[in-house]
Amino acid sequence: MKSTYQQSALTPAFSFRRLVLLRLLTENIVGFLLQYTGLMLSVSSGQFLPLNFASGTAAAFIFMRGFTVLPGMWLGMCCVSSVYASVYLLQAILLYWLTQRFISPGLLFYRPLSVLKFIVLSILLTAITSLIVPGWLENLNGLLVMACAITTWDLYFPETEKLWQVKKLPLILPFSLLALTAITQAYCTTPSLALLLSWVAFMLTLFIAIRFAWCGAVAALFLLGLISNLAVYLGAPFSYPPYMLTATIISGLLMGITSPHVSFHFLSKISYVCE
Repeated sequence: MKSTYQQSALTPAFSFRRLVLLRLLTENIVGFLLQYTGLMLSVSSGQFLPLNFASGTAAAFIFMRGFTVLPGMWLGMCCVSSVYASVYLLQAILLYWLTQRFISPGLLFYRPLSVLKFIVLSILLTAITSLIVPGWLENLNGLLVMACAITTWDLYFPETEKLWQVKKLPLILPFSLLALTAITQAYCTTPSLALLLSWVAFMLTLFIAIRFAWCGAVAALFLLGLISNLAVYLGAPFSYPPYMLTATIISGLLMGITSPHVSFHFLSKISYVCE
């Protein structure tokens, strides 16, 4: 006769519990690595990066997976700084509760007013937490970009194969121009030219947001933020100013949700998830 453990291992309930525990463990490991890496990059760079990965990914994971990922994220940031860990996680929890209570069940918006409310709420929360830890705009930029980008990617991940069905040149060209402008601006040694290139990047981001709607906006903002962070980390002569990045992010998100190219498929999918 088979042992009691062997019999229980064959039951569907036992297999389901094992899968749930394995998924929970995997999510906490990913959360640990993301938070440790994000906060360590900010600290080791010697200055605040234009976009805070740690605060943004913390908010995104809580919105997607709830409070079950808190242990891994808290441990990851505590390996760098327990103060930052406590502040950023408390900020993410408050943002999650206030957004669900007053705006939307998640970070998947299909109305411009909801996006505007979320932006104002993020500004107020990050302004309060900046009284404890410095880096207000960097924290705000991370919340707006990383949280929206990760949750949007999580929603559309099963449909990424559809990217191969669209025309490549109209999709690749504006993003390539944006990346080239951001890289050139970062390594420009003339301040006036660097500021001019910052405005060019701003206008390109707005164009992408209008042309490709919400998904294009968050993709462009993520690309711009990633290049800006790498420029600071690698010691580029001129990084994208945090205040300019903040203005670009807010304008891009609002343009993306109000774009005339927002598809019915996007609106119906987001509204279904939010209801």
